Amino acid sequence: KITTEGYEGFIKLAMWDFGQCDIKRCTGRKMARMGLLRSLKIGRRWGGVILSPLARLPVSKADAEVVMKWGACVVDCSWARINEIPVRSISGKYERLLPFLVAANPVNYGKACKLSCVEALAATLIITGFREEGEQLLSKFKWGDSFLDLNHKLLSAYESCENGKEVVDVQNEYLKQCEDEKLLRATLKQERLTQEMMQMTCQPCDEEEEKPSLNEKPNEKSSEKPSEKSVTTIEKQVSGEEAKELEAEKDLKSDTSDTKRLKDEKKVLEEVVEKETKKLKGKKGKKEAKAGPTSEELTRQSVKKLKTKALKVELKKRGVSIQGSRKQL
Repeated sequence: KITTEGYEGFIKLAMWDFGQCDIKRCTGRKMARMGLLRSLKIGRRWGGVILSPLARLPVSKADAEVVMKWGACVVDCSWARINEIPVRSISGKYERLLPFLVAANPVNYGKACKLSCVEALAATLIITGFREEGEQLLSKFKWGDSFLDLNHKLLSAYESCENGKEVVDVQNEYLKQCEDEKLLRATLKQERLTQEMMQMTCQPCDEEEEKPSLNEKPNEKSSEKPSEKSVTTIEKQVSGEEAKELEAEKDLKSDTSDTKRLKDEKKVLEEVVEKETKKLKGKKGKKEAKAGPTSEELTRQSVKKLKTKALKVELKKRGVSIQGSRKQL
């Protein structure tokens, strides 16, 4: 059995270390330092269960006797460089695949099937019927409980399976449920968005319906004909509303004419500003050409070509005294 002091020999655990992982984060090397497993030389055969990504059969309770007699071995490598592994050096009789599980290690947290060495070995022990030993392995790491919490339903379902076929059926059923839930969420989200869009589009229509139109006739609450006074009042209201509409149209026309005039004035001002800027740029260029080369372009030859005035200007820029003869300057 696996105890806190170290590995005693009930279940043999081992690994092939290809040196691809980070030494500080490698769970396989940490277990080797604690004495929970031993590191095998590459090329050495293993008689027990081998957790290989190239296997075809999944781990199940049918492998319990093999695990009890010969133990389990894992391949310690990086998932990014898995294609670099020499397949022939890790071959064995009992090569097995792990079913669908979610990683809880800090490197690949929440990623499917990207388990660390501890997670892989603990999962094989739990699936084959050695739950206590698997939980003891995970207890050596701070995040070990989170792996059990994430995969509680799946591990208990795989543990109840008798052979590899049942394990595959449970895995496929779980994945199908996940896909159905994903589709359901997507449809609900789409329905919610469509409802929100419908509400947004219906709001202005409702406001227009609430406003009384000019051509609508007054509601006839009774079968009696309207009196002459009511007719005259309705005609006055209609005429007043028509006058308001005409005034609004006039205001709109005046606003449009004002905007056009403002745009024309803006264009003229922009043209004038462009012309003035061009003139100023031309004057500046001429002054710079007369003054000579800039402070960045000054060399020994250019200084000799400068006149005394220009030389004094350049010296002033640099904060140097101007007194003295040309040679001194």
